Amino acid sequence: MRRSFDKLSLMVAEHLAQDPQSGHMFIFRNRAADRIKILHWDGKGYCLWYKRLDKGTFVVPSGIKSNFQLPKNKFDRLLEGMTPLGRMQKRKWHL
Repeated sequence: MRRSFDKLSLMVAEHLAQDPQSGHMFIFRNRAADRIKILHWDGKGYCLWYKRLDKGTFVVPSGIKSNFQLPKNKFDRLLEGMTPLGRMQKRKWHL
């Protein structure tokens, strides 16, 4: 999760064969799945959002490997740390 605007936009262009300035949002998740970065071109420059969950993990729909489109309702659930079915994630760490 150390990459910033330039490196992430380069990854979008090289690995996903997409135009990072297309207006789409590109989501990058860490291996532990508790942090995401979202890269977005707003027409004037890049925006970069970063979110870390205190509990649970970000869940990607099953069978998805890398490049896919996500409807707005599932995108909203992803940002809230919910499963694609709308249930809250279990705690990642048990005390």
